[in-house]
Amino acid sequence: MRNISTGMCFLFLALSLGLIETRPLFASPRSSATGGVARFDGYWSVSARGSCASGASGQVTISAGRVFDSSGAVIGIVSPSGAVSTQASFNGTTIVGRGRISGRSASGTFRQSDGCSGGWSAVRY
Repeated sequence: MRNISTGMCFLFLALSLGLIETRPLFASPRSSATGGVARFDGYWSVSARGSCASGASGQVTISAGRVFDSSGAVIGIVSPSGAVSTQASFNGTTIVGRGRISGRSASGTFRQSDGCSGGWSAVRY
């Protein structure tokens, strides 16, 4: 039998790859709030390690202060200072991520409503 907790940590990867249809749980930034965030625009390779799985990786796109999964769904926002906030929900499990971008790299943490948690890092290509 498959370990449900391990499967939930891989949910982070599935969201970043756009394999799961999501609905945003927060408002997108207003166009006036996107000033200064263009320097973060681009494709980012994301790796995550958590308490319920050994690791996962995927890709997200940042454009105009918004974080998109590979299906084009908005899953987060980036502030002009580089603070990153993501949130998505699937089958009753909510995943919340926080972090910071510095230059061409980023890192942070995530927590799932099922108790799984971990860290993530990203590099812009």
